[in-house]
Amino acid sequence: MVTHFFVYGTLQLGQSRGQQWPRPALRTVPGFLRGQLFDLGPYPALVEGPGVVCGQLWELAVPDVPLTLQVLDAIEGYRGAGQANLYQRVIAEVHASGELSDRRPTLAYCYRMDRAVLPGSASKIASPARWPAAEQSPDKLNLLPDPFPDDLPH
Repeated sequence: MVTHFFVYGTLQLGQSRGQQWPRPALRTVPGFLRGQLFDLGPYPALVEGPGVVCGQLWELAVPDVPLTLQVLDAIEGYRGAGQANLYQRVIAEVHASGELSDRRPTLAYCYRMDRAVLPGSASKIASPARWPAAEQSPDKLNLLPDPFPDDLPH
């Protein structure tokens, strides 16, 4: 069973929805995955593509996963497969960064927007991408492994 969640926007600790998680995490660490990040103003959108998106990797207890999925699905506008969803809930390979990095990915739920529904006003955030874009300061990028993993799966 997948017990990890990757968040890159308002659900991160310290962001506007960071306190809306229904259960506390067992641990939360910096992480990253392949993709492109777009700034939509009040929140970002992760889409498939080249590049790296940075965020937080949350680990939850098995009994807490169903309620967490229910709450996060509502926040992210996910109604289920085949429905008109703002974001799609997917399982992605996420890498922990910093001293916890062992280059082995962790499977985690995350919410990704289909490029076809990405608003034309969205602005791409340069890779390695963080949201809000103000978080792009060089001292924040030291959580990525060195050398940066160009060999991540595409």
